[in-house]
Parts: sequence; structure tokens; C-alpha cells
Amino acid sequence: MLFNKYFLAFTIIPLTEIAILISLSDIVGGWTTIAIVVATALIGTSLIKNTGKEVMENLQKAMMLQGNITDAILDGAILLVTGVLLITPGFFTDIFGLLIHLPLFKNILKKFLIKKFKDKMQGFSMDGNMGNMGGFSGFSNHNSSNFNQEFEKNDSTIIEMKDNQDDYYV
Repeated sequence: MLFNKYFLAFTIIPLTEIAILISLSDIVGGWTTIAIVVATALIGTSLIKNTGKEVMENLQKAMMLQGNITDAILDGAILLVTGVLLITPGFFTDIFGLLIHLPLFKNILKKFLIKKFKDKMQGFSMDGNMGNMGGFSGFSNHNSSNFNQEFEKNDSTIIEMKDNQDDYYV
């Protein structure tokens, strides 16, 4: 199964891209095709640069307000994938990159990823109890109350981190 994914990613998709590029160059000319490929790469770079700042600001706001950072993290990951797809030469990847950047498809992808992560994390809890994860059981027999007490006890600790220019306190 894993081999099939890599085969698709590294063989079928590039061959499709080459076929599309050759067909398009026959229709509009070679230089026009190259110009379109360079233009989409520039659009991808610009998209990452401009939208990336907004994504980082949203992540920082969510972290400061102790809100849900899942959306901000997923927005950043989707933006990264979108940019990489647009920078990659070819029209198939460009179309896919533009589609997942549209709000409708981005929200569908977010819901899919959240469901996938929830399914993967089922059986895991923050109290140190692993439950029955991956077919391995018996991890939940240890006493996790020490972990919780230690975590709560250290909640008010001030951590000093030094940078070359400034001091930061958390």
C-alpha cells in the first residue's frame, strides 16, 4: 500500500505533468508554456509570503488567548502544501494547489484532517494513560496522578529564556 502511494507521487504525477506541458506547448508554444509555469511559481511564492504572515498572526493570537490553535495550524499546513504545489512546475499540481486554497475545499480538507487525527489519537489521553493504542494494552496500569500533580505544581513557574538581543520571560 505504501509503495503504491510513492509510485503515484513520484511516477504517475510527473508523467501526467510532462504530458500536459507537452500538449500545452503544442497549442500555445513553448515559450508561453514556460512563462505560465514561471508565473504560477511566482504566484505560489507570493502566496506563501503574504498569507503566511496572516497565518502566523492568527496562530499567535490563538495561543495568547489560549484558544483553539487547530485551525491556525491546519491553515499553515494547507498554505505550505498549496505553495509547494504552485511552485512545483506543472499544471496538474497548480490546479490542485489552487483548489485546496479556496475556502470551500480548504474547509473540507480541514474536516478530513481533523477526523483523521482524531481517529489516530483515539485511546490517548493527556493524563498519561495510553489506553489500548496500536494493539498494545497494559500501558494504563501505571499511576498517572504524579504526572498530573507535577504538571499542576509547575504551572506558576517562571522560565527565563535568553536571546542574543533581549530577555524573554514566559
